[in-house]
Amino acid sequence: MDFIKKCHPYQWRVYPLLGGFNNAQRKFELKINGAVHVRPKSAKEIGYTGRITSINTKAKSTTHAYSATELHVSQKKRKLTEDMRVTIQQHCYHHTEKYEDCITCHSTKHDVRPSRLVPVYDLHLKNNKIDKDADSLVLLTPDTTTYRQLATSHLRPNDYVLEIGCSTGECTALLLRRNLLLQSQNLRQVEQHKNTAANVVQGNIVGFDTGAKILKQADNRLRREYNQSASTLATDDDAYSKLIQLHRIDALADPKGAYALATSNNTCPGMVLIDIGGNRQLESVVRMIQWVQTAFKDERPRLILVKSEALENELSTALLSSHTNDNTDFSVPSVTDEGTITNGQNWFNSLLLLASPSVAADNEADKSLSRQQLLSRYSHPKKVPLVLSPKGTPICRYHNYHPDGCTKFNKSKSTGTAADEDEDDLQCQYDHEYCHWCQDAGHIAVNCPSLK
Repeated sequence: MDFIKKCHPYQWRVYPLLGGFNNAQRKFELKINGAVHVRPKSAKEIGYTGRITSINTKAKSTTHAYSATELHVSQKKRKLTEDMRVTIQQHCYHHTEKYEDCITCHSTKHDVRPSRLVPVYDLHLKNNKIDKDADSLVLLTPDTTTYRQLATSHLRPNDYVLEIGCSTGECTALLLRRNLLLQSQNLRQVEQHKNTAANVVQGNIVGFDTGAKILKQADNRLRREYNQSASTLATDDDAYSKLIQLHRIDALADPKGAYALATSNNTCPGMVLIDIGGNRQLESVVRMIQWVQTAFKDERPRLILVKSEALENELSTALLSSHTNDNTDFSVPSVTDEGTITNGQNWFNSLLLLASPSVAADNEADKSLSRQQLLSRYSHPKKVPLVLSPKGTPICRYHNYHPDGCTKFNKSKSTGTAADEDEDDLQCQYDHEYCHWCQDAGHIAVNCPSLK
């Protein structure tokens, strides 16, 4: 067991839970001491995280028993009423000797509806304190709404978040709002203890995306959110730029550059969000998770939250296969009642081994493809799927398919710029040695010898 933990420091979970042979989604089960986040009722509320201390049935009295008629009415109106209530003891992230008399540590919320609860999976407690030695978690979810709920519910005060695929900033704005609300709460905590040291906005969100226009939209959205939410905080003029950094970059295309941007403040992220949907294929999601696990292997994030319907479908397929086959392979996953994916990291590693570039697969199926058919299929370099070279670097699509080639690569050749110089902004970070179509060296795709 120690050997497995040492080799695979990531635990895997899926939410909403999968159950039964049809893998139907279902809600998580409430249990005593389970960590949850209570969703706020409005944008001005912060919500809070804590542990369930009791689960009660809402009744007229503790001895009340439901009649058949009452149960029937309750079932008919189950969307309007909830018969169950829970009590939550709030968790305080400032639980130190300095705040031993902290009011938050003893705050309890009664009669909370289960529909307002979101599970929190990274809150490991030892003696009422967060266990920093706990294994990191990869949390998989298929839909956008759940993804955003999980992202905000797992955010901690002063958290450093890396969001890969921030798009126009919808999820980023929710994170920013909660971060500012947490800072306001922290400021009130400081004032309560007559400590004037920490009155600046902390925490950091770094967003990656590949589109310039959507990043501009994200910046506009986030600045509006900041101006609305930070009015109660004493911030300096550079507070927004310290809180939010948006970068146009593809971590698969430029892994070194992405790592440099992600660690520009000399800190590795505590939480990484991955939402690269749209036309992204399964292997791109898998390789992005691999990049995160590899890039931050020395200081692992406590949580990697992944929104991918394709990856969840792959998990569902694997679960069905495990039911129909007597397979003792450790790469075959199973899902517990609580959503833990047993053999999760081994299953993920098997996906890495099986992942093959789409264009390479097309090549096997279309060995008789003509050069004209190739150019017609991929009329623009950006329509061509991403393919890795044998060295693991993405192959430049402009170099292989554009009539003028890759302008950055051509310019560096004409000026004699060395390939190993630290002029990343002037050089193309993609591979220019291998063919994008057949992955052999020495030619480009439009001149590939395998084409007619």
